[in-house]
Amino acid sequence: MNNINSIKDLWQNAASPSPLSIEELMKEISKKRNKMMRRNIFGILSLLAAASVVTWVGISYDAKYQSTRIGIILVLLAIVGGIFINSQLLQLMLKPMNLAMDSKSYTQAMKNYQSKQAYLHGQGMVIYFCTLGIGLALYLWEFTHANLPFLVAVYGISFGWIGLVWFFIRPRTIRKEKERMSEIIGQLERISKQIEE
Repeated sequence: MNNINSIKDLWQNAASPSPLSIEELMKEISKKRNKMMRRNIFGILSLLAAASVVTWVGISYDAKYQSTRIGIILVLLAIVGGIFINSQLLQLMLKPMNLAMDSKSYTQAMKNYQSKQAYLHGQGMVIYFCTLGIGLALYLWEFTHANLPFLVAVYGISFGWIGLVWFFIRPRTIRKEKERMSEIIGQLERISKQIEE
């Protein structure tokens, strides 16, 4: 019985971890926000690099079939769509962060960002992958149609990669982004409660 009382006393006298101060929470939120902005900027730069390579291929290669040109245009449209999606998200993140003045409106802005991010990751990515897939299929036709085993291998690898990204990498990325945003929003709500008290 003495052992149970000792445990009970330890439990009741244990110091609970002190909550983070508002300044510490603001620093942590700022770090996460900057990391998300860097990720969007990296995405935009990567897509711009891909667009320049695809444009160079389209200009330098004399295609025999119209399908090849249409494929290049569709791939470029998909890339421009990806740049647009990342730019929209980056634009929302670039709004100045002033938690001290009005944390509730900033929390609401982050919730708006989260809902827009979910919409763009849902609808935008569907359009992006469909356009990219069709463009890639049209582009590759000129190089693969004469040799059936090569056609099957190239299309299998290309669409296998798109399938891997669509079914495994994309959901994982969306889940992680959602968790990050939920964490930031939770911290902002804690700040709002601390400011009110």
